Amino acid sequence: MEKGKVWVLVISMLIFFFAQTHAGLLRMSMLGISFSMVIYVCSSFYQDKKKMLLSVMSAIYVGIMLPSLAIGNNQYTCFNVGRTGYYTLDTYPGIFSIEDKKTGKIGLRSRYGLLVKPEYDAFVYHTSRHWFGELELRKNGYYTLYDICNNEYRKDNHISHQLQDSICQIVEEHLSEYDYQPDERLEVRLIEAKNSQVRTHIKALKNGSIIYDYDDKEAFIPTDSISYTPGTIVCDSFVRLEWCMLKSLSYTHDATTNDSAVYNIYVTLARENMPKPKEAETLVKKISRFLRCILPKN
Repeated sequence: MEKGKVWVLVISMLIFFFAQTHAGLLRMSMLGISFSMVIYVCSSFYQDKKKMLLSVMSAIYVGIMLPSLAIGNNQYTCFNVGRTGYYTLDTYPGIFSIEDKKTGKIGLRSRYGLLVKPEYDAFVYHTSRHWFGELELRKNGYYTLYDICNNEYRKDNHISHQLQDSICQIVEEHLSEYDYQPDERLEVRLIEAKNSQVRTHIKALKNGSIIYDYDDKEAFIPTDSISYTPGTIVCDSFVRLEWCMLKSLSYTHDATTNDSAVYNIYVTLARENMPKPKEAETLVKKISRFLRCILPKN
């Protein structure tokens, strides 16, 4: 083989390697270019030996099989997502984190194909033991538990994912409409009246983008008192957070259908200046209006 063609092969393998973090047409193009360069190098077999089968098999082995074995996964699957980095999931060398380049959501794939669709914001181990452990697939303030070894999903609370997804849209619109600044935050809980089950629990703040809190060990808004009487407002002028001091306002309301209580809505706002009661009432009205639309169908 000519020395110049060796460098072509090196460049081809570099293109193949860096294609991992790209998705869609770009990755397909990079893999196509890489394989074309390998075909060009392996054409010397045909020119010298006049053996077509040897040339074709050499191109497939050098251009597809060998580099795939070297990086540890099949790039010719899951074209619509790319790896988030050149590392694997901790203690699981055959599992990689992937990202949907359009939405920024992440998922998981094995060496051979897709495991978890890229629909989530983050992954965290549910327990400290990583081997045979479960991942928290986090999204919109709730999580789904994923059993890595058995490829199974489960829940360990009463949060309604569909309901919380819808309420999150209302919360995100509210944060933007009222121009929330970094560290200013709000918390929304929907409790089913008949069994006291928490169906929605959203803890959100806006710091450029919307950020949801998943920590249950510490209070998201550490108020001194919370209103538990429907229709009443309670204020707290001294809310200490790690980096700042805020003022909070809590408001409680019962969403009813056919004159019977269905959901107890708890809203707490924490801002630099004391929030106006009208802001909390407006947010609760939007949530109540949404619940009135869906509850008769349930």
